[in-house]
Amino acid sequence: MALSVNNQIKNTEYNFNSNLKTQKRVVSPVVTTKIDKSNDGKFSCSEAGWNFFRGLVSPVVNMFSSPKNFLVGAGMMVGSTILMAATGGAVAPIFVALGIGAGAVQTVKAGVKIAKAKSGDDVEKAFYDMGGATSTIGLSVAGAKSSLKQANIKTDNLSSFGYVKKCFVSLKDLFKESFGVFKSGYYKTNLRTTFEVVKNPQNLRKCSEELSVDGEKYFEESFGALKDILPDEVKGSLKGRSKCQVSIFEKMVRHREELKSQLNAVKNNTKLSAEEKATAIKTLQEQIKKFDTDKNVTKSVIGDAYGARISDLTPSSTKKIVSALQKAAKEGKIEILEVENYRGKKLNCSTENKFYLDEVQLKKLANSSKNVNVSSKAKESGYTAIQLKVKPKNGKVLELQLRGKEVDKVADWEHIPYDLRQGKDIAKGSNINGANLAKVQKAVSKLTKEQDVQYKQYIYNNYMYAQAKELGKKVKAPKLPEGIDKALSSENLMEICSKNSNTNPKLIRNPFDARPQSIVVAASENIIDDEMGA
Repeated sequence: MALSVNNQIKNTEYNFNSNLKTQKRVVSPVVTTKIDKSNDGKFSCSEAGWNFFRGLVSPVVNMFSSPKNFLVGAGMMVGSTILMAATGGAVAPIFVALGIGAGAVQTVKAGVKIAKAKSGDDVEKAFYDMGGATSTIGLSVAGAKSSLKQANIKTDNLSSFGYVKKCFVSLKDLFKESFGVFKSGYYKTNLRTTFEVVKNPQNLRKCSEELSVDGEKYFEESFGALKDILPDEVKGSLKGRSKCQVSIFEKMVRHREELKSQLNAVKNNTKLSAEEKATAIKTLQEQIKKFDTDKNVTKSVIGDAYGARISDLTPSSTKKIVSALQKAAKEGKIEILEVENYRGKKLNCSTENKFYLDEVQLKKLANSSKNVNVSSKAKESGYTAIQLKVKPKNGKVLELQLRGKEVDKVADWEHIPYDLRQGKDIAKGSNINGANLAKVQKAVSKLTKEQDVQYKQYIYNNYMYAQAKELGKKVKAPKLPEGIDKALSSENLMEICSKNSNTNPKLIRNPFDARPQSIVVAASENIIDDEMGA
């Protein structure tokens, strides 16, 4: 009986334990479900912040989100780059204004969405648009200073707000300037200049910019040193400035092209032996490589950093200037490196100009410094002047031009048609100058061979007239030959010179500076994907 009771107890314990094990096996685990805050109808700061961040990076993300968006972004980048190059950077501040405008419109739209939101979820989504607007406005503000520089607008002593304000204030003039570039055809020159920048090693652009900046920095020092040694009666007419980047860059490009021409000439020279040709080719290739990569070699091409001019030369003042230069050179205040004495003299022509310097004066200047290169040359164009290269003590080399008041007027306008024939950008990257010169460029291109000869004679006669007038002779001003466009008349060209003197040459724009273009891309990508956050 006791055994039976014990067995029943054991069986009861076994069944109880078995039931516990069974219960443990059948109990299901607790499943926790994550709440989707973006669709819970309530406003979440974290969700709004995430949407704002997505909107902030949307210009980049959207561009690569689909083939369509990539094509739109790439197209806007290429289009804005070409427009930048064609207008000489004039549209860059316009991009800033348009970018801020587009961002403001997006901000208003986001605000409207928040105001009309029916739930917290709608408010969260509106923060995507707010982020996109912030991105567009932020890029625009960040690129404002760079854009002003691209357009050759001074940015001295301006704050971030000042840069933006300047962009908006300049809009009217910039639209007018950009329109004038296309109307006049000067956009072709701007595109050609940009092509030269891209085609040639970037070292040339960087060196030309550095020399231009250094020139502006040290100009007053060298110019002042020159002014101090000159007679008081000519100090008032002494004018000068440092060379602009466009001029420096063009000279570097011409030097590089000359080296390449020499290389091609050697390669095509059949008179050289194989060994001589190989040696000459290697030497020129090394010279080109050094010029392309070594800044010191690149910069050495630019012998004079500044240009200065006295434009009211008389026999009396010439004598005093020579004496002053000679004295300063002997005292070590300056070093005279070169003296070029030009006068107008044309073959088969009875009239000719006189040199401003006589033989005695030339000899004085030649003996004032060591190794002075002195020459007297006749110019068939009629050009009459004195050109010196002078280096003040502890200063930079200057090219000093000396010419009479009347000859100076002719020299100012005479170079215009000549340089345009050579394809030079004498507007120096200035859109205003380029528009003024467009009609002259067209008139020059239309000259026939016979008219070209007549026009050169017209220029020569103007130089003869100018010096005769300086010497007090009664002479009649030359008349423009019949049939030649009046755009090439001395009166019109002098007026252009007067207008151009009020504009400043530009720095060469960096075609790889994508900051202004990125504003356009950001605005366009946000506009086409305005509803992405919805």
